[in-house]
Amino acid sequence: MRAITPKLAGVTLIELMVALAIGSLLVVGAIDVFAQARSAYRTAEGVARLQETLRFAMNILVEDIRLAHFWGRTNQIGRIEREPAARVTCGGRDVTGWALDVARGIEARDTNYDLPCPGAEPRVGSDVIVVRHAQPEATVPDRRKIQIQSNGGGGRLFSSGNRPAPFRIGGAIFDVVVNAYYVGNRSNYEAGMPALRRRSLVGRIMQDQEIISGIDTLHVQLGIDRDGDGLVDAYVDGGTAARPDPEQHILAVRVRIEARTEAGYPQRRAALTRTIVIRNAG
Repeated sequence: MRAITPKLAGVTLIELMVALAIGSLLVVGAIDVFAQARSAYRTAEGVARLQETLRFAMNILVEDIRLAHFWGRTNQIGRIEREPAARVTCGGRDVTGWALDVARGIEARDTNYDLPCPGAEPRVGSDVIVVRHAQPEATVPDRRKIQIQSNGGGGRLFSSGNRPAPFRIGGAIFDVVVNAYYVGNRSNYEAGMPALRRRSLVGRIMQDQEIISGIDTLHVQLGIDRDGDGLVDAYVDGGTAARPDPEQHILAVRVRIEARTEAGYPQRRAALTRTIVIRNAG
């Protein structure tokens, strides 16, 4: 008996072209969905990093500003003395009088960097704030640092490594902190980005430090008490013309920082404002 061979049906050219067209549409659609999802993810990641940058920078400023005017165990600012050997330099220049001006725990400049200790390409239009205080934790004498020994009657700045005789009874020793915050045009770690920077007292030298990149602008206003009632009467800019008189106590500082996203992320900008009450208002 003769075997019957079944007929095999093939795919026509038209059917093949239709299948390829449908497949191409599916692939293009999948790529488009992936691209949109990736763009949305990058945008969300950029915004998250932007907010993290703002929070980190603000936390640094808040913790420092709150301690302004703290000089250990004394609130007698007018009775804080300085040993002649306790000196501070910046770029080889003696800046002791400015750096160790304990009577001015907070100092600000409006849109202009004119401090005796130069910054690294300060950004035009951004403010400057200088904070001076003692570290809150007592320590031991260290000849590598500027320190203060203080008690209820006053204090003495020294750098000899030896506990000074004045204010020893009931006194304690604290490291001195001086930080001048500003925005620099260039980051050390990310090309094309500005950065929050500071001149910071390290040992006996004001060194330049980068806090974080991406900060565009720093705005500062000082909350002053004009009539001595312990309440803020006005917030003023930190320029020379608006600087409070010595008898006008600075009770608070209003800080606004603006930031931009890093390179490689969709460009976004954001700002964060905080009003900081000074615990040891002077």
